[in-house]
Amino acid sequence: QELLKYIRKGDIVVVTELDRLGRNNKELTETMDLLRTNGVTVEILNLPSFKDIKDENLRQLLNNLILELYKYQAESERRSIRERQRQGIEIAKKNGVYKGRPVAYTKDTKDPQKRLAYEKVIELLDKGISKTEISKETGISRPTIYTIERNRSKNVSFT
Repeated sequence: QELLKYIRKGDIVVVTELDRLGRNNKELTETMDLLRTNGVTVEILNLPSFKDIKDENLRQLLNNLILELYKYQAESERRSIRERQRQGIEIAKKNGVYKGRPVAYTKDTKDPQKRLAYEKVIELLDKGISKTEISKETGISRPTIYTIERNRSKNVSFT
């Protein structure tokens, strides 16, 4: 982001790999377009160089073609990784291995500060105070307050 704020016409941006410019195809395309419209040359070290080609239009066409192929490959690889991760989590859940992050705020927590915070949140919830106000008063995020409220009825304990 700092680089994108600093660049000027005529600059040359050198990156080792295409994925250093964005996390997905859309972000890569936006970044490349921004660089091009600002008159910046981009050199990607792990991509073929077409410097020996004299025809500027042909060089640009080949460069764009290679970039599109690499962007597609990177996006496809990322989707594949996420799908395998999702499948692994699903299998782990079925086997009872994956349980997610343990609940930090419970009445049985060993951390006295978190136990006090839990009790304070419960007290404020019982008084009907909004979760936003409880969050401001206790410094505990609203999603965590929702989790405390949800788990209170389940009587969750991690001892």
